[in-house]
Amino acid sequence: MKKVIRAAALFFPHVSIVISVMYIVFYIINSVNASMNFLDPEATPQTFVLLLILSVSSLICSCILIYYSRRMKRLEYELNKTKKETKLQ
Repeated sequence: MKKVIRAAALFFPHVSIVISVMYIVFYIINSVNASMNFLDPEATPQTFVLLLILSVSSLICSCILIYYSRRMKRLEYELNKTKKETKLQ
């Protein structure tokens, strides 16, 4: 079960980044060429702005989460490495 949770913790931030970037691209394309109709043109402009804010904040949070999880793995590796070195001495 612990491996499943760890795998999900590695998987979902990356998926969140991909989806956030997709929405940001859709927002930009829709603002440049509304005939592409990626986003509902009948929705209010506030909806587009909220979607953009949600995408950007999700992107930032995912990047921060990935950074800290990699940093923790590196620190755990270094800690285990120093423990092994002290046992050998």
